[in-house]
Amino acid sequence: MSFFDNLTTGRLVTREVWRRSLRRLRSGPLYGWRLAGPSPEGLTLAPQNLLPADAQKAVAFYEGDYDFAGRLVVTDGGTPFMIEPNGEGQDLASGSAKATGEWFDGLHAFRWLRHLDKADTDLARAHAAALVADWIAIWGNRLDSRAWRTDTVAYRLIAWLDHSPLLVTNTSVNAYQNLLRMMGRHFRFLQRNGSAAREGYPRLLCAIALVYGSLCLKGMRKTLASSMRELDREIERQILSPSAPMLRKPSGLINALTVLLPLHQAFQQQGLEPSPAFEKARDTMLNALRLLRHSDGTLARNNGTADNARAQLANLMRHHVPQSDTNEPPQSVAGGFHRLENNGTVVIIDAGQPNAMCGDGLAMAGTLAFELSSGDSRFIVNCGAPAHDEERYTPFARATAAHS
Repeated sequence: MSFFDNLTTGRLVTREVWRRSLRRLRSGPLYGWRLAGPSPEGLTLAPQNLLPADAQKAVAFYEGDYDFAGRLVVTDGGTPFMIEPNGEGQDLASGSAKATGEWFDGLHAFRWLRHLDKADTDLARAHAAALVADWIAIWGNRLDSRAWRTDTVAYRLIAWLDHSPLLVTNTSVNAYQNLLRMMGRHFRFLQRNGSAAREGYPRLLCAIALVYGSLCLKGMRKTLASSMRELDREIERQILSPSAPMLRKPSGLINALTVLLPLHQAFQQQGLEPSPAFEKARDTMLNALRLLRHSDGTLARNNGTADNARAQLANLMRHHVPQSDTNEPPQSVAGGFHRLENNGTVVIIDAGQPNAMCGDGLAMAGTLAFELSSGDSRFIVNCGAPAHDEERYTPFARATAAHS
């Protein structure tokens, strides 16, 4: 190893030791007092959710079928929040898959609330409020658990804010106050722990969630300036810097834009202007997606990018504002990707340097890999990352042989 390789490894080890130390600190009896504080006074707005939704999944949830991360866990009508990360803690129906850590994260992130919102029925609203109440009662004080991992907390706060009308319509005053109290606890948790989140997108997500809270929780507006400064620091470091590590991972761009674009709309609804860095980052990421998008509407599978949904990508691209009359995709972006296109044939080349943040600590051996497509047909592609069971399959996806 070179000196710089040793230095990078040392930094990664130090960050991991620091995160584990914080996790042990959160298990102490006095840590909960650090999160004490007044509850938000109310909710000011609910940002738009850009993820695709399926009302049929709301029916499945009501019947006790919870399908996350490629695993269908059947609870026979019981609350899924009695299930521990290792799949224990509740008698599951026969034939039910064992809950994995990925399944647990998907459940506790609450991004699935969009399916109940799509159903738009009194039953769906009552079920959503009941599930949130179950989570608060079972996991609300278990700060040392996997349910309180910083990126999961950020996703959960954003989901609760996005779908707050679903959660508070026809609910009791006590349930509403409990929800506000727990949102305030999530916000303070991210204020204290967001900067120690895992490197890369998880840390950016925590900064985004703090701005969400500052905008959407009544009484938190005084924290907007400090939250926006933290987000600008992450934007400058991960998106607008010369190395642009966030631009090295196409799927990370989709994840980031899915929460950044509604935040931009929330600023407009409040009559506020986001920072210049925020605006520039939005345009930079949309341009990068255009470069990395094949003619069939899919993204190049670089640096941990799985096969992606065309509909979600097309929905994000509707927010792109053309910079010229031709509106052609750029030929290169910061981060090292280049695009060649002629008569419907597209070549996307990764000529960037590996970066520790490009895969959230799981960098891929994909430098100088390329993909080639013509029209709706892709002829040369990378294997891409697995959609599920990452711990089992990601080592193979990282290898040089998995890249063209």
